[in-house]
Amino acid sequence: MKGLIKKLLREQLENCIQLNPTKEVIEYVNKFDSDENLLRGGGLPTDILDRYAFGFSSEDITELHPSKLKIKWHNDLEGVVWEVRKSGLSPVEWSKKINLSEPIDVSYELRGHGLNFYLEDGHHRYYAAKTLNKLLNVNLEIKANPISKITKNRLGYDDFHRCLFKQIKH
Repeated sequence: MKGLIKKLLREQLENCIQLNPTKEVIEYVNKFDSDENLLRGGGLPTDILDRYAFGFSSEDITELHPSKLKIKWHNDLEGVVWEVRKSGLSPVEWSKKINLSEPIDVSYELRGHGLNFYLEDGHHRYYAAKTLNKLLNVNLEIKANPISKITKNRLGYDDFHRCLFKQIKH
């Protein structure tokens, strides 16, 4: 019977891809006694999964420089440029009047050729911070699928957690 169990475990591990979990992931998975319990417990928490896949979670990033952002809604930014011109102020003078303490909304997602930070809302603050070369406070939402990133789209949610558990525990 032990031989059969070992054979089944070996076959399951062979069907898994190498995942290279982080210390944080290993510590979390080690709290469970089976892959089924890991799945029933909700799998990896979102913040741990995001750090594993992307190197950060939405809680880890509270500020970004405008140069790190890509513009998602170009018409909104064009409206800001129009407002600045219409104000009669120089871009610097106009920007100094903008309150930069309120966070802008930023998404992290796959669009086009890769994962990037995208400005969702806060185009006036973005323009002002870019003009003044200042950091922006951000509310970050990660829209990219971390499991797809980690497994290169080769495993679904359940299979990912089962492989992860087996690699860590065996």
